[in-house]
Formats: sequence, C-alpha cells, structure tokens
Amino acid sequence: MIGTPKSRRSCRVIPVPEFILVMLRERLQSCCGDAYVFGKASAAADPRTIQRRFSRLAKKLELFGAHFHTLQHTFATRLLELGVDVKTVSALLGHSSARTTLDFYAHSLSEQQRAAVALLSAC
Repeated sequence: MIGTPKSRRSCRVIPVPEFILVMLRERLQSCCGDAYVFGKASAAADPRTIQRRFSRLAKKLELFGAHFHTLQHTFATRLLELGVDVKTVSALLGHSSARTTLDFYAHSLSEQQRAAVALLSAC
C-alpha cells in the first residue's frame, strides 16, 4: 500500500533474509518487471486483496483460524522462542515500546521460562 504509515515508528527499515530476497527477485522477474511484487497494471494490490488471497490459501491448506495477522504473530513468537530479545522483536514489529510486545507475546516468554526451569531437572 502506498501512503503514510499509521505511526512515525512504522516508518523504518526492515531487514529481509536473503532467501526471501531471492524469492522476491524471482517473482518480480516472472511478473512483467512491474515495480510491485503484489499487484498488476503497475499498481500495488489493495491490502484487502492480499487478505482475501491469504484466506483462500489458508482454507485450501486447511489452516483453520489462520488470518493474515497470524503471520506477524508467528514471526514474533518464533523470534522470541529462538531467544531474540524483546527489544529487538519490538523494533522489528514497529511497536512503540517493548511493553507493547510483552503485552501481546508474554505467553511465548512463559513457555521459554518453563523450558529454562525444566533444564534444572537435567542437572
């Protein structure tokens, strides 16, 4: 979507893993060389179009209860599970503070805490 982000914090540089860049380049080359990965006729796709496509794909794959926002939630949860600090995850998500991230993803940290305490029994 082209326009002003919803907050100042939303205007940021987001690092993209190399394997994703490779996939995006391939997509761009196969799509008539348009400037947009998702869209047509030299215009960006409407966010609702992307959401509808995601919903159809999730249904086809029998991923019941999955919504487009699930991708962001999974991204954040996996990073926290991998031990990435909350401040870094918060910055990647564009949250105004780490507190916001903690409010939404505390359950993931709780699971990590249980796993950490379980390590004691192995001693």
